[in-house]
Amino acid sequence: MIITTDRLRLRPMEPKDIADFVRDLNDWEVQQWLSIPPFPYGHKDGEAYLRIVQGNHASGHPTAFVVADGNTDSALGVMAVDLDGNGQGALGYWIGRQHWGWGIAREAGAALLDHASRHPALRRLVAVTDPDNLRSQRVLRALGFRDRGLSDRPSPSRRGSTQLRSYTFPLARH
Repeated sequence: MIITTDRLRLRPMEPKDIADFVRDLNDWEVQQWLSIPPFPYGHKDGEAYLRIVQGNHASGHPTAFVVADGNTDSALGVMAVDLDGNGQGALGYWIGRQHWGWGIAREAGAALLDHASRHPALRRLVAVTDPDNLRSQRVLRALGFRDRGLSDRPSPSRRGSTQLRSYTFPLARH
């Protein structure tokens, strides 16, 4: 499955994306805000993620998409909505630092949220950020997420934060 916007393609991960992932996910300015990808991030980590994403897409249940340039098809980052078994989806994303400030996360996020909101099992959509990640908070607010305040983290972040800022998205059924 591929989701297109004016400038972007949200598509399954391909082997050619691994080098971009290794470069971007070894940048502390990107990784300091993330909780799942290992740091440092190696080629084997990219291969493992490729298998997971390709498996999800092949099964008809894609959750993670590479955010790719619509003209060059080069990987700019990743955006995902992970569904749990109770109808809750969690939005997560990262964009390579060299692509910050171009509105890519907002454009990709709007397209993915439109797609995800059509999923019949999705009842609630949430996102969390580090309290100091002001860029991500601006993106979430621009996408229509509502700030639900701070809560305690189960374990400290990579930056040492013991709290999370939580957001919910008002789902409109199509």
